[in-house]
Amino acid sequence: MPARKASRAMTFTGLQWVSDPFAEAQDSSGLQGRRSMKLDQTSHVYESVKIDEFLSLVDENAQHKLSAFHGPFSAFSVRKDIPQQLSIPIRPESSPSDTISSELEPPGNHEWRHESITDDIGSQLPLPTELDPGFDTEFLPFESNHSFSPFFTEIENLPVDTTPIAGLPSAEGLFGEQSSESPDVDEHNHQETSATDTTLTLFERNSPVTQIIDTSLFKNPEINSLMNHYNTHVARLLVPVDHFENPYRRLYLPTAIEGILNRESRIKSPSDMAHTALYQSLLASAAFHRWNCDHRQIRYREIGAKYRYQAMKSLQSAVNEGAPAASYQVLMITILSLVSIGVLSGEGDDFRVHIEAASQLRNSRSRWKLLSRPSKQLNELSAFLAMLSRTTSFEPSSVPWTGRNDRLVVAEDMLIQSSSCYEHVYGITPTVAAAINQTCRLAAHLARLRHDKEDVIPDDVLEACEEVGDKLQSWRFEHENITSIPSSDGLGMLILQHHAKAWHSAALIYYCTRIQGTEPIDLVEETDLVMEHLRAAEDVRLTSGTMHSRDSLAPITWPAFVASCVALKDRRDVWRDWWEQMLCYNIGNINKQWDIVQQIWETLDQAEQQGTDMDWMKAYESVGRHVLPI
Repeated sequence: MPARKASRAMTFTGLQWVSDPFAEAQDSSGLQGRRSMKLDQTSHVYESVKIDEFLSLVDENAQHKLSAFHGPFSAFSVRKDIPQQLSIPIRPESSPSDTISSELEPPGNHEWRHESITDDIGSQLPLPTELDPGFDTEFLPFESNHSFSPFFTEIENLPVDTTPIAGLPSAEGLFGEQSSESPDVDEHNHQETSATDTTLTLFERNSPVTQIIDTSLFKNPEINSLMNHYNTHVARLLVPVDHFENPYRRLYLPTAIEGILNRESRIKSPSDMAHTALYQSLLASAAFHRWNCDHRQIRYREIGAKYRYQAMKSLQSAVNEGAPAASYQVLMITILSLVSIGVLSGEGDDFRVHIEAASQLRNSRSRWKLLSRPSKQLNELSAFLAMLSRTTSFEPSSVPWTGRNDRLVVAEDMLIQSSSCYEHVYGITPTVAAAINQTCRLAAHLARLRHDKEDVIPDDVLEACEEVGDKLQSWRFEHENITSIPSSDGLGMLILQHHAKAWHSAALIYYCTRIQGTEPIDLVEETDLVMEHLRAAEDVRLTSGTMHSRDSLAPITWPAFVASCVALKDRRDVWRDWWEQMLCYNIGNINKQWDIVQQIWETLDQAEQQGTDMDWMKAYESVGRHVLPI
């Protein structure tokens, strides 16, 4: 008996697949009238043991009535009008850096070829010619006038979630897995010839697994297009460090897909409506990002506004119809995803409303000690965004000083200090994040004391201020216990190191200006260090190949925003260059921050000419615009 081949080709025939283990499919004899569809030559060839594994997983998912997509096999509920694989035009010799712009451009006077592919990012489907007739374009841009405060007055008893969100883990259900080593459209269109080839190869081997969505189940070209754009571009764009626990893929995306699959259900529970709000929110984020990639495509802005409006309405309905029956995790993800819409669109200042709603929802469980890992992570993300929002709010504290050992204060600090996700989601260590949070709280209390014309600052307030300063001055990255990024991920650790040091230097600037009243001329060293590490982080991405396409791993901009605001007039050019370079990420909030920084500079310069004493915080308030510097 001849030796068995390591791999074999397959020919699909109706509900069967027929193969000769000793011959290629194209050599097989006729199938006596059966219609066959042969795999093209660019498809993956799987080992026999891998095929058996795929089939076992499909059977296992089917037993639990779950949709499945493993390798070339899938199982799902019977639905009509499933879109077939499309033949998509792709320009020859296009580079990955052109991916987003090319997908938005109509065919012009180019030579085009056709490839049969299933990865949607190179194959965005045509959008409908008409918007929802019930949608009013007055929501461009959307300025929220809704208050979430009444929504969360009766959610103390929301059920705890002890199972994975949506029951759709990334390796099962609608998701397949593709290693970066697997061939994709970029391999056909782009060849790296630089000296960074080796580095790029090493990086790709250590990259987290990429999820591939079987969008044929969505039955809607617009949703197919936007969900693949979110998965491929947006989810990766929102974090500075590539990580297998990226919450935008691991938490947001599977939960949203469950909402998409259930969108035709006639009976809508509060949980269903919350799922609906989430997927509409993610569609809005994807649409706004595509619009920022090419402002000529105004329809994407309209589509983004449409889904943002629908998401707000669906979330409001979910809470009004019975919040206790809705999932805590789904509600929290949905509210946080509304913040992401503003980040990607750069429009409106309703992020404060959403962050406050998330804080109220989180505080409804302030007495809970046992939470599932996803719920804990969502609480950490909510706390961080609340802290970040406070850094640009310079109002006096609404409550009097109750001491450093106040129970709620200690609980908030512990939540931030114990985070296991800040390092890869925001590029900051929990120690520095906690110090920034404490700085915000102390600055608000100092402002209250000044507002009340108190002659003497209490000793424990002074001690608390000094303690935070000591922590920041003595901080060293080498002393941090990094747990979320494995030591084997040298690239991720290097990017984190530079981001964390930029955060630290900016935190020192923030502390010195808000607590100690330090002048910008005395903060030149810290300002230069922020720039040094932000540039170094970008250089690492460029030389490692992670930015062969400018659509991934954007930096968190808070350090740059703070440092830019105190930059001396003769040292602003480097910041001008940096911000203009960051515009390539096509994130609306970056454009907005850069615009506000320039307005702050102009305000400070005018004050200097008039002989008026003004710091960057007063200049920010005088601009009259709000921004979440992320």
